Amino acid sequence: MEAHRTACGIGRMREATALSLSVGTQMLARKELSVAAGGVYAPEACFDPAPFVAAMRAKGVEAFEDAAMTRPLA
Repeated sequence: MEAHRTACGIGRMREATALSLSVGTQMLARKELSVAAGGVYAPEACFDPAPFVAAMRAKGVEAFEDAAMTRPLA
């Protein structure tokens, strides 16, 4: 069964956009992809989210499972 999760949060442009772009680019450079075939993919379709979220958390960015931001993303 396929499961989908969302991450919610608010933040300033640097934290919300620039850091996620940097982390994704670093993962791409290290070839930490979850797809083997070539092609065009949305970022969330080609990376394992656990290391991405861990890297963002290490930079001080928090994410939540719900729009009310009461359940931190584990």
